Amino acid sequence: MNVEIMSAEQAKEFPQLILPAVTEHDSFDDFTFYAGMEKDTLCGMVVADPRVSAPEILSVGVGKKHTGKGIGEELLSYAISDIIHDFQEANLDGPNRIGAMLPDGLVDDTAVCNLLKKCGFTKEDEDIYYEATVSMIKDNPYLDSPTVRKKAEHKGFVSLQKADKKAVDVFYNNLLTKENYEVPDKEKLDKDVSYFDIRNGVVHGCVLYEMISEDTLQNVFVYQNEQDALDNSFVYLCAASAQKIAKKYPK
Repeated sequence: MNVEIMSAEQAKEFPQLILPAVTEHDSFDDFTFYAGMEKDTLCGMVVADPRVSAPEILSVGVGKKHTGKGIGEELLSYAISDIIHDFQEANLDGPNRIGAMLPDGLVDDTAVCNLLKKCGFTKEDEDIYYEATVSMIKDNPYLDSPTVRKKAEHKGFVSLQKADKKAVDVFYNNLLTKENYEVPDKEKLDKDVSYFDIRNGVVHGCVLYEMISEDTLQNVFVYQNEQDALDNSFVYLCAASAQKIAKKYPK
């Protein structure tokens, strides 16, 4: 099998090999499309977001007539090697990694998980809590880098203290109608370090904190609009909140 790079226009002709959320994404034309070819036949496709910081595998598809031949693994391995080669010499502000997200609503993710595992990915455990001191935030070259600061400021994130009250109330009311969300009490939140991504009066993301003891903040809620699932704005939102925490609680 040969691996070729397809253009976005060519890839659009094979929607059966790409996840719907990827084909509908605004940045579709900026993605990289790795096509597995046997003679003149397209066997499978891997779609990746090749951004330098935290590149991501967005979709892996193999034609029904070509399953069970290791095509998915070969394609994914090729894509990973190509991505790593591109960002190896880049001037990064911190550790890098290639990510991959499983699509919502996947009833049986065993095959996908096995494929990712074979190619070196590890699945993140659920319900794991991480602790970080303020000094760790200050010393983190990624959170404190000029590039991240500039991007976070440019995006106009706001604290709960300064957020559009109507937009936040509408967002909360919508969450309360959904059974899957445990919505935190707004009155218990630290309004200075809880941050929102609000665009045209609509909440696209948030990271919310409560002070649970004299010297401990607990992240109690995170949210990202599903339409922005492939967007890296949430990373900068978290960075903006972390920077505010470091300023408010220097000790």
